[in-house]
Amino acid sequence: MAAGDILNRLPKHSILAALNAAEAAAILAASPTRRFAKGQVLMDMGDEGDSLMIVLDGLTKVSVVTPAGRELTLDYVGVGGLIGELSVLDGAARSARITAVEPTEAVVIYRRDVIPYLERNGRAALAVIRALCERLRRTNELLETTTTMGLEPKLARGILRLLPAGEAELRLSQGEIANAVALSRENVNRQLREWQDMGFVDLARGRIAVRDRAALQEIADIAE
Repeated sequence: MAAGDILNRLPKHSILAALNAAEAAAILAASPTRRFAKGQVLMDMGDEGDSLMIVLDGLTKVSVVTPAGRELTLDYVGVGGLIGELSVLDGAARSARITAVEPTEAVVIYRRDVIPYLERNGRAALAVIRALCERLRRTNELLETTTTMGLEPKLARGILRLLPAGEAELRLSQGEIANAVALSRENVNRQLREWQDMGFVDLARGRIAVRDRAALQEIADIAE
């Protein structure tokens, strides 16, 4: 895929937006695109960190697996998002699993190409730092949400946190949402149906549309 086509598919907040067209083309010239089926693992814990990816289409889940075999969801990354950057920067093995929640396409940028470029290009390096800071903030919010709140504020805050920027629809199943906010699927289903009756959300298979964001925000703020 041509560099121009890739850039046209990415939102303005993408890391590549920090570069001019020539700079982005230089990076993308050696960066293939890959497609992943729903449920396919893009990266896994312990893998060599030889590349990062930028999501072009679809949605991915960032999770870790405990020694007991339980999967804990840390974040969801959609179009324009960066995945695998931590291992590329420090050279260590992957610390999380990245799974396609839906059919996903991503551009693969190899460590051998990106590290020298980041060393020369301060704007691109700052864009990566911003992405890391955003991931850390979202993880901190997740920890606060899952450990200190009751069911309603926990679920409301979790939904608002998981919503893509500027959108009102969450393309996740109720089971995936339950896993992300450390609640049982039964409790999530019961609360969502109550909110649907109140006009706060609309429910469909694998999707939740937020109809009254202010109402959910008010519920989320109860814990503060």
